This record gives sequence, C-alpha cells and structure tokens, in this order.
Amino acid sequence: MARRTAKPPRFFHFAMRLKPAPLISLNLFLAIVYFAAAELGLSLASLHSNVTPVWPPAGIAIASLLIFGRQLWPGIFVGALAANLLTSIPVPAAVGIALGNTLLAVIAYWLLLRVVRWRKTLDSVGEVMIFIACAAVAAPLVSATIGSLSLCLTGAAPWNRFTPLWLTWWMGDGFGALIVGSLLLSWSKPERVSTRDLPEIASLFVLLFIVVLIVFAGWFPGPVKTYPLAYLCLP
Repeated sequence: MARRTAKPPRFFHFAMRLKPAPLISLNLFLAIVYFAAAELGLSLASLHSNVTPVWPPAGIAIASLLIFGRQLWPGIFVGALAANLLTSIPVPAAVGIALGNTLLAVIAYWLLLRVVRWRKTLDSVGEVMIFIACAAVAAPLVSATIGSLSLCLTGAAPWNRFTPLWLTWWMGDGFGALIVGSLLLSWSKPERVSTRDLPEIASLFVLLFIVVLIVFAGWFPGPVKTYPLAYLCLP
C-alpha cells in the first residue's frame, strides 16, 4: 500500500529543493537571504547606521525556525554577522548584535512551541495574538537589549542614546516579525485561496489603497500635512 506524503509548503520553493541536502546547505541559503534582507533593512536606518525602525530579517529568522526547525540558527548568526561586519562598528559590537539577532529567533521559537504550544497557524484571533505577544513583543526585548548594549559598550554609540536606540531596535524587530514573519508563515501553508476569500481580499486592498492615499497623496484632512503617518500602512 502506497504511503501518502504531505504536500510541501509553497514557502521559498528553492529552499524546499535544498531540504534533502546537507544541513549546511540550508544554513548557507538562510544566511544569504538574511544578509540580503539585512542590507535592505540597514538602508532604512536613521537614528544609527545599525538601528532601523523596520527590520525584515527578524521575520525571516523566526519564520525559518518555525518552518524548518531550530537547527537553522547558525545561518541566522552568519547572515547577521556578515551584514554588521560591513558597517563601521567594531567587531565585538557586530558579534554581539549577531548574537542578539540569533537569540531573537531562538527565543521566539521556544516561547511559541515550547511554552504556549502554538499550533503554527494564524487562522484565529487567539493564535494571532499569541504570535504577536511572543514573536513581536517578547522576543525583540532580548535582541534590542543585547544590540543596544553592544553598541554602547564598544563606543559605537554614546550611552545617552541608549534609550532611543533600544526603543527603535525593539520596534524594528517587532515590526519585522509581525509583517514579514506572519507573511512567510501564511505563505508556507498548503491551503489555496478560494472564491469565498475574494471579497475579504478585495476589501483589504481597497482599505490599504485608501490609507496609502491618505498618507502619501495628501488626503489627510486639515491644513497640516506633515504628520508622521507612514506607519498607518502597517496594520
């Protein structure tokens, strides 16, 4: 009798082709993807060259461990270390930041699967809130603390900037986990979009289009058009 096999997720088909390969290949692939996303995130930095309000690699790292397993943590560390070594900070600071970025994903994995027994789904409000609390709120506390301390202890940033650095770091990792991580986790599921989903999808796109017009096209009511409204697009 033939054994039925589960349909593989659609998340990163190229990565799925590498799955039968040695573990080092998967880690190398993740390191490359993480490095590319880190370069994109660092290009948005304003408060400090290594601190950005949106950090997409956080979501990639968390989703990778949840989908493929915690054995991919070396790929996160290598990708984060390579990205930070190319900046102007000292090597110890780059190592500390890479360690914090790796612990972010590992702690989120541990909280979700070992502590609260998350079911790896975003199909209910409860499951979404669990993911937000563990991956977008709790786990970034660790990476923000280690990263900010690494910058200040090595002289890459003054101590009087610790609090704004920490807050921006925590927010950036949280937004990365919330936006990119949830997207990749949803994309990894084998379910297909049905016609019943089309009205909801269409309504969400219409709402997003209206918000974009309010933020970027001057539709915001009143004479003042300089409010920092860009984050309205995130929800």
